[in-house]
Amino acid sequence: MENRKTLNIFAAALAIVLLCVLIVGHVQTNKSQVLELPADAQTLTATADGRNGPVSVEVIASPTEIFKIRVTEHAETDGIGTLAVDALPGNIVEAQSLSVDAVSGASLTSEAIRTAVANALESGGFDPSAFGYTAPEEKPAATPAPALPAAAASGAGYIPGTYEAEANGMGKVKVSVTVDETSITDVVLDTSGETPEIGGAATEKLTEQVLAAQGAEIDGVAGASLTSNAVRTAVADALAQAMAPMDTAEEPAPAAETETAEDGILRASADGRNGPIDVEVTVEGNEIKSVTVTGQAETAGIGSVAVEQIP
Repeated sequence: MENRKTLNIFAAALAIVLLCVLIVGHVQTNKSQVLELPADAQTLTATADGRNGPVSVEVIASPTEIFKIRVTEHAETDGIGTLAVDALPGNIVEAQSLSVDAVSGASLTSEAIRTAVANALESGGFDPSAFGYTAPEEKPAATPAPALPAAAASGAGYIPGTYEAEANGMGKVKVSVTVDETSITDVVLDTSGETPEIGGAATEKLTEQVLAAQGAEIDGVAGASLTSNAVRTAVADALAQAMAPMDTAEEPAPAAETETAEDGILRASADGRNGPIDVEVTVEGNEIKSVTVTGQAETAGIGSVAVEQIP
């Protein structure tokens, strides 16, 4: 009985020793696999511009294989750009290609990671195109014809001064527009109510666009469409306040022709700046219940502001 007990203890000890040998061997194997890189492999770093700032990467690669990619620094938006930061490096390594699809909703961050990896490969003397990288095409800058100031284009003028207006973006967007008789001389945008890294970051570009366009018809900034639209609306409102009345000394327009319907709906037309403006008015007794503009061809962002507000 004592011999059997001793034998069992010995067997258990042997099993433990064998298990430890297997574990150590497995760890050493994995370690050697990690460290066994080809002689021409390099650890490379590079940076590219993301949506909110530089995106930095560390890349371990050889001329023919990418072994690891790690984003070491970024300021991308949590829950948007970070989706690409988390997913794209692994996707590139798995596919061994920089032409993998961008992460949905994070295209700018995805492109920044791809470009940074390509820059890193190039810094090591490797050819990024061997991994399917194609540099994004830079669209040539258009050379638009000089835009007339809004007042000059309309044939009217401005009453010199500073005019303020606001419109809804993500929050409130406030504008202060200073004009002389024919042009916008200064624009101040208050986007403090917008998301800092999106609408707030677009403030400088939107200001430049308003001054360049001399009006509200601006391209806006990609990714900040709500803020861009609010700037268009507020600038148009401010310019409408600044617009000097046109010379009305000419022969007055004929009175509008009105059609009265039995159901209390009145319809009429009058000449606007760009053509007839048709309205439909619902009345009950001596009270106006509603006014609807049913047809018009006024300038978007200028006359359209009156179309939306005056009724």
